[in-house]
Amino acid sequence: MEEANGFIQAFEEFFPLGGYFRYEFLHTSEPGYVLHCEILKTPDIRKASDGKVYLRRGAQSIPQNTDDKLARLRFNKGIISYEDHLTNVPINYVTNSEAIIKFILETVPDAEPEIFLRKQQLLDIRDRPWLLYCSTLTSLRLFCRKPV
Repeated sequence: MEEANGFIQAFEEFFPLGGYFRYEFLHTSEPGYVLHCEILKTPDIRKASDGKVYLRRGAQSIPQNTDDKLARLRFNKGIISYEDHLTNVPINYVTNSEAIIKFILETVPDAEPEIFLRKQQLLDIRDRPWLLYCSTLTSLRLFCRKPV
């Protein structure tokens, strides 16, 4: 069992406080023990000891070595969601649409569309000179006449 300390220390390094992995020593018919390890799904993305991110599929480990693959992995793990994804559209696509004006008049008649959408976190200002306003996919789906 002492010979397995290196493996257990590596698990502790990747998963502090003993989370996301389990291990046990199994008796065999041969002299000694077998270290049985189970690595559980984590809510975040972990890099391997070589500094790379891998996706496990069957018996293979597929490197996630592009921004697109890492973004897809974040979406799949639920770290970010498609609904909260920012889009590069002018603010008036949402704030001046027929749908938002009708909704505001029926629901909160004293509110302004832009202020209401910001409070609902459906609009977001970014400090980019070429793009002053971003809206989420949710706001486009809900209130844009022709979603981009």
